[in-house]
Amino acid sequence: MSDGAPAMDRVEGALVLAPNPCTTQPCLPGTALAVDTGDGPCFLTRQGAWLVDPGALGPPTVAIGDLVRVTGSVNQAVDVRGEAFRTVELGSVERREPPVAPV
Repeated sequence: MSDGAPAMDRVEGALVLAPNPCTTQPCLPGTALAVDTGDGPCFLTRQGAWLVDPGALGPPTVAIGDLVRVTGSVNQAVDVRGEAFRTVELGSVERREPPVAPV
């Protein structure tokens, strides 16, 4: 039985600053925080707004380049040019340690 809470997705990869998708006409270029999943960036949002500063993620402290696991609601969207992109409405961020190579 469901308790009515929305399903949460997980996105893992390196925290990066990536060129934000063009969602307005004219396009307002900039950068936004994203998780590089190896299958393209997944942009981090809170209440539908781009996040641009790692400090806005709250504890634990994470930095650009850190491996992270983000839990939230992943959404598909299309920019004004018709190009698809993904966002994740932020639930939580967890810093991950890089995998240890076997010796």
